[in-house]
Amino acid sequence: MKSLLGLFCLVFLSQMNGMVVDASKELKVGDELGWQEPPPNNTAIYTQWAAKNRFLVGDSLFFEYQNDSVLVVDKFGYYHCNTSNSVSAFDNGKTVIKLDKPGPSYFISGIPDHCKNGQRLLADVMGPHPLEQAPAPQPSSGVLVSLASTSVSLASIITIFITLASFV
Repeated sequence: MKSLLGLFCLVFLSQMNGMVVDASKELKVGDELGWQEPPPNNTAIYTQWAAKNRFLVGDSLFFEYQNDSVLVVDKFGYYHCNTSNSVSAFDNGKTVIKLDKPGPSYFISGIPDHCKNGQRLLADVMGPHPLEQAPAPQPSSGVLVSLASTSVSLASIITIFITLASFV
């Protein structure tokens, strides 16, 4: 039985070595409000929403809206609410846009008055998620295996399995 658990441990760790960790997240733009023209007393709602979130390469923005649209624009289009030269346009009511490069990403409503009243978003995208950058650990004695923020030595895992096997 001990050898079976030891074998299980080695197979588990070897499979873990090639595991890809997906740390990206999907953020709903505007939270409960969604993507709509802000109320007159809160025209900075999307600026405030962006300030409280951290955007990393690999994350996605989820725009939920009715009778409106989302335009991906350049810096000029964002600051001048220019809807005539968008990079991409969406009007399906539920749009997911993956943030695929670092730097500023600009989004506006396709309705010019909505943009002028604050329905625009500047997402300052930072580099990739740290977990997605980390190389997979190489198997060897005494190597540390890291999953999320927990690190456990290979020797400790084997010791735990052997100890558990002795109770069986």
